[in-house]
Amino acid sequence: MTLTNKEQKIIDTHREILWLKRQIEEYEDEDKIELPEVSEETEENIKNGIDMYSNHINSMRVQIEIATLRNKNQEAILKALFERCFLRNALFSDKEVKKYINQRDKFVNKFMALYLTLKENTSELTKLQMESMQLHTENQERSRKVLELKREIDDIIMTGNTKGLHQS
Repeated sequence: MTLTNKEQKIIDTHREILWLKRQIEEYEDEDKIELPEVSEETEENIKNGIDMYSNHINSMRVQIEIATLRNKNQEAILKALFERCFLRNALFSDKEVKKYINQRDKFVNKFMALYLTLKENTSELTKLQMESMQLHTENQERSRKVLELKREIDDIIMTGNTKGLHQS
């Protein structure tokens, strides 16, 4: 069986009331001070009691200051959020905001597509650079071999010419 919105709100409110009651009880329990039993009202017992109460008061002051700071921070955050929402609502309608969000999403999608293309092109460029370096190395080796062969041919030609001179 499903609950109607009204019934669900009533249940939620009841749970919140129970939770608040538990919170109140916890705070009340924290505030209870256990007083030591004083058998004699001596000056030393009175001084100890005063010291104990002043320590308790000081700790309560610290707790109040912490709670005050937390409340001020929460109020500042809420105020900033309210101002932001108020400004957004004042400057833009919901339709315009949705339009700008959709436009932003289109730009992000376009950027991601361009980024992927750039990444692919970069990897292809790296591959081509590696191939180019390999071809350059092969060409240097071939040039060296050509020079060696040219020297050998020049040596053979020289030796052939000098041979004819030696035979005559």
